[in-house]
Amino acid sequence: MQIKTGKIMRSQRGVIYGCEGVGKSTFASKFPKPLFADLEGGTAHLDVPRISDLNTWETLLSCINELIADKQGFKTFVLDTADWAERLCIEFLCKKYKKTGLEDFNYGKGYQYLAEEYARMLANLSKLQNSGMHVLVLAHSTIRKLELPEENGTYDHYELKCSKTVSPLIKEWADGLLFANYRTFIQASASGKGKAVGGKERVLYTEHTAFCDAKNRWGLTGVLPLTFESVAGVFCSKLPKTSKISNEEESQTWGNVEISDPKKAGLTLLETAMEFSAVSPDELNAYLRGNNPKGKKFISDSQTYKDLEPSVLAKIAEEKNWEKVEAYISERRAK
Repeated sequence: MQIKTGKIMRSQRGVIYGCEGVGKSTFASKFPKPLFADLEGGTAHLDVPRISDLNTWETLLSCINELIADKQGFKTFVLDTADWAERLCIEFLCKKYKKTGLEDFNYGKGYQYLAEEYARMLANLSKLQNSGMHVLVLAHSTIRKLELPEENGTYDHYELKCSKTVSPLIKEWADGLLFANYRTFIQASASGKGKAVGGKERVLYTEHTAFCDAKNRWGLTGVLPLTFESVAGVFCSKLPKTSKISNEEESQTWGNVEISDPKKAGLTLLETAMEFSAVSPDELNAYLRGNNPKGKKFISDSQTYKDLEPSVLAKIAEEKNWEKVEAYISERRAK
């Protein structure tokens, strides 16, 4: 029996849901080398790689299995969308058992079959994640009226536009369930009445609130802009190679998003690796000051890792190099 401690750096699986037109597909297109399973034709306006002939449940499962065996250079699989996948699953079950709908099954068997079949797809998506590919599931939202037992009145609550059978499966499966919406503020007038203002800023809700389901295991908090930079530290483990450019125009690329400050990009990547591996700043600084296998000094005793050049920061954060740093620091801890 092997027992390991610390956080594990791995591919991620997340769910982004929101109302129509908020920009879910556009947001997903910024992830590292995405491949879309476009079930509803929502990426027609985007210049992205897509699998467009997924019109049955069987072809969707076959596609996922093919990618497990060969990712073909892609780094993120985008299922667009979870609710359309549920439709394909229901069509498959009705055809298989020769029914016109799930209600035609006796004793609620139809919904039991739906849960089992959809869970099978999620298990395959987990295998795809474990093979080294990020998995991002998009979904539409719906509004449900909720009523608190101890209070009078009801309020609107946003949740996944999937059945009561499938929604809990998706929420349990995901490392992150993020809600995308337009941010609206209530402005009070002189008469005391309020009116909604704003509605143009697109944001991500990362934590559960009274009006939406949301969660994450990534340490994201509060409300974030609906941009890839908001989650780049979670979904990027290292900077890809970029062509050399002048100092004035120097930039690094995170996934498909250009970041104009290479120092900030390198620091974010390195600190993300430190967080995942539970390596403290003091431990890394000691390593860089010469407490490493070769006794090499990267910084002086008065400096910290934050004083490193951008290229060195990015180099250390690369997975093959970081594994060596982490292994040495873990070995020193054990002594």
